[in-house]
Amino acid sequence: MSVLSEQVFSPAVQREGARQRVRAISGHSIVRLKDACEMVGFTAKHLRHLERNGQFPPRVHLGPNAVGWRLMDLEAWIDSRRGTPAPPPANNSE
Repeated sequence: MSVLSEQVFSPAVQREGARQRVRAISGHSIVRLKDACEMVGFTAKHLRHLERNGQFPPRVHLGPNAVGWRLMDLEAWIDSRRGTPAPPPANNSE
């Protein structure tokens, strides 16, 4: 067997494929905490801080111990941040 016929995909690639299939069927997809952090580039702690202060989309409760975010909400949040300027660097020369 050739190496090309035995493609092995990482878990992240597999999740993305599953997410695309679900979205094609329903128009919705749920993103769990780890994937949400990877998607926006924040730590879980910072993401929860933003959510607590109303600066991040609300969670979807999937069960007693499971939460996630709607992919479309995260994408809309990212799009809304595109024009947001970065905060100025702290002036520590004083």
